[in-house]
Amino acid sequence: MFNFMQCNGFIMDREDKLCVTFKASQPGIKIYIRKYDHGFHETIDNISREGCCGMNIKTKEMFLITDDSHILKHSAKTFKVEQEIPLPLTISTTSDDIEILSIQMSSDEKYIAVLAGKNLIKEIEEIHELLVYDISSENMEFKLVQKIELPSEFKFISRNFYFYNNCDKMQELLFVDKAKIMKYNYMTQTCVTLYQFKNQLGRQPDFVEFDKSQNYVIIASVDDVLWVCLQG
Repeated sequence: MFNFMQCNGFIMDREDKLCVTFKASQPGIKIYIRKYDHGFHETIDNISREGCCGMNIKTKEMFLITDDSHILKHSAKTFKVEQEIPLPLTISTTSDDIEILSIQMSSDEKYIAVLAGKNLIKEIEEIHELLVYDISSENMEFKLVQKIELPSEFKFISRNFYFYNNCDKMQELLFVDKAKIMKYNYMTQTCVTLYQFKNQLGRQPDFVEFDKSQNYVIIASVDDVLWVCLQG
């Protein structure tokens, strides 16, 4: 806040709801009433959302927030929960639970893909499952298209993944690990290597960002950064 009145003190009420700011030795007092309420942050609930993912769906006037094993569908107008979608995640056989790690939406806003796995020590994420939902219906029902237990070669791909836009039916996803960029068809469960790194990363990528054409990508871990051109 810009302190144009040069206030150097303030007094709070006992309930911490009201505050009076003032400038010491200033004669008299003036009361200002704000014209607009700049409520950029709205409280939806008091539940901790640490590690959750969020996504805005403009065409449906909805936004999504993930929990460990659920997706909450909120109205963009009222912020209220319209639907809670439980995901059929596999029960872990170890002390680390399998939970939602990331979600991604297709460019036509008809499909949602979910990566689920384990949060391990040293900020390592172990990827186990891929779930794809069709949300193209008018009331945005979540229809499970595929649930796949990913093979071991996908265990340490980056949680940042994308739908491949140059596919008519949005059936392909772009995955990145420390050695390569892959194109994965979740309907046929086949994988093609698009680019093999000459100098691979030292660990699992933490950050992956494609441009709109998906011809260029920046890939980074805590130790390394790569810029890759997929053209030619």
